[in-house]
Amino acid sequence: MSEKPTTLDEYVDGLPPRARERMIGLRTLARSTAPELSEALKWGPRRTCILTA
Repeated sequence: MSEKPTTLDEYVDGLPPRARERMIGLRTLARSTAPELSEALKWGPRRTCILTA
């Protein structure tokens, strides 16, 4: 069994190509629109990327 990613970069790298492209686009948009936000990867019933101020 593979290890869970511990960073959002690791998570994105493990996505299928099409999903990875979309996630990179979303992260780029979020970072350019609100650079003061930070990212977090949360584990639960669904993997979730959370942006917080």
